[in-house]
Amino acid sequence: MLDSTPARDAAPDTGSTPASRAPRPADNGAGRPDDAPAPARRRLLQVLTLAELGLERLDRQGPLRESPARPDADRGAAEQFVVETARLVLIANRIPHSAPEIRSALHRIAILLAPLARTPERTALLVRHPRTAVPFGITHLALEQLGLPDPRFAATLRRAFATGHVDAVERPPHRRLEAAWLRAQCGGEPVDHTAHRPGSILAAHPHPLHMSLADLHALTHTLFHLTDFGRRELPDGADPIELRRILDACLLWHLFEENVDLVAELLTAVLLLPGPVSRTALLCRDALDALWTEVGFLPGPGPGGRPKLFGTLTGAERETSAFRHDFHTMYAAGLTHAVALGRAPHDVWARPGAPADPTRVGVRSDRWPLWIRLVTRDGPGLPVALAAEAAIIRAGRNGAYAEMENALLSAPAHGVSPLTVAHARDLLDRHLTSDRPDVDARR
Repeated sequence: MLDSTPARDAAPDTGSTPASRAPRPADNGAGRPDDAPAPARRRLLQVLTLAELGLERLDRQGPLRESPARPDADRGAAEQFVVETARLVLIANRIPHSAPEIRSALHRIAILLAPLARTPERTALLVRHPRTAVPFGITHLALEQLGLPDPRFAATLRRAFATGHVDAVERPPHRRLEAAWLRAQCGGEPVDHTAHRPGSILAAHPHPLHMSLADLHALTHTLFHLTDFGRRELPDGADPIELRRILDACLLWHLFEENVDLVAELLTAVLLLPGPVSRTALLCRDALDALWTEVGFLPGPGPGGRPKLFGTLTGAERETSAFRHDFHTMYAAGLTHAVALGRAPHDVWARPGAPADPTRVGVRSDRWPLWIRLVTRDGPGLPVALAAEAAIIRAGRNGAYAEMENALLSAPAHGVSPLTVAHARDLLDRHLTSDRPDVDARR
C-alpha cells in the first residue's frame, strides 16, 4: 500500500462476541492498585471473552483427537487455539492486582481449558514422545498458575523434560529458547541466557531490509522468552538502543503492509525493552487502537477487504470467521495489553514531553492504509521522518534501488533512523558493485 506514495510525498470489539456476552466496561478504579488505563483493561477483557467463546465452541465439537503413534500430526486450528489461549492467560494472570472482571474471565477460561490440557492421550504422548512437552507444557503451566494443579501430569511433564529428548529435536534457536524457558517455568533449571543469545537472531543485527517473516517471528519470540515477557532484564550484550531501532523499523514495515498481527507482536516486544517507547511505537499503537475502534475487532493479516467482508456475515458464519481467521491477531493484541498492564501503575504509552515534529506528510489519498488514515484524520498528518523511513524500507524490499537511492538523499534532512540509513546504503552499495568484482563493496 506504500505505492500511493509516502516515498514521493515524503521526499520534498471482536465480531465473535454477541451483545449479550459483550464484556462489561471496567470502571476506572481510581486509586486501586491496578491504576493503569481503563481502555487497556477493556481491550484485554474483550480478547478474553473471545477466548471463552472459542473454548465453548471447541467443547461443542468434542475432544481433540491426538494419537500417540503420530506426535507430529497436524492438530490444526483447534490445537493452536488451545496453546495460544494458554499463553495469553498465563501472561494476563501476572498482572498485579488485576481488575475483578479480568480475574473472573481468567477463572472461567481455566475451567474450560482444563479438560483439554491433561487428557489420557496427552499423558501417553508425553511418555512416548517427550518432544510434546513444549506444546502441552504451556497449557498445563497456565492452569497450574491459575490454581488448577495436576500433580500426576506435572510429574509426567517433568520426566519428559528430564529425558533430554526435548532438546534433541531439531529446532531453530528461538524455539530452543522457548523450550528452555518453558522448562524453567515448570521448575527446571533457569534459562542460561549466555548459551542462547550468541546463536539467536539478536546476534545477527537484523533489519527489515533483509528479514523474512520467519526472521521477524524469531526476533519477537526471542525477546519474549529472553525477558520472560518482561520479568527479566535483557542479557548483557543485548543493546536496547539498537533493538528499539530494529523494532521501530519492523513496525514501519508492517504498518504499511497492514499486518495487524505482526504490529501487535512487535508492540509487545517494544514493551520488554527498558525506557520509554518511541514515537514510532506510539503511532502504531494508536493505529491499532483506531482500527479496533472503527471495525470492532482486529482483522487477521491484510485487513484491506476483511472488515467489509466480515460485516456481511451473521450468526454462526461470523463466529466461525473470527475463530478461523482473526483469533491470533486478537490474541497478539491481548498479549500487548496484558504486558502493558503488567507494568502498571504508570501508563507505558504516555507521550514524552518532547516538542511535536513540525514536519508532516498529508494523508489525503484513500490508497494509504486504512489505519493510517484513521489515526491521522483529525491531526496534521504523518511525521515525515517515519514516512520517509517506511519508503526506504519498502523500496529496498521491492528491489527498487533507484527509488531507494533517491529517498536516501533526503533521509538525513528528514531525520530518518541512522540504523535504517546505514543498512540501506550498504544494500545499495552491494547492488551497485555486484556486477563489478574489481570494486570492493565495503568501501
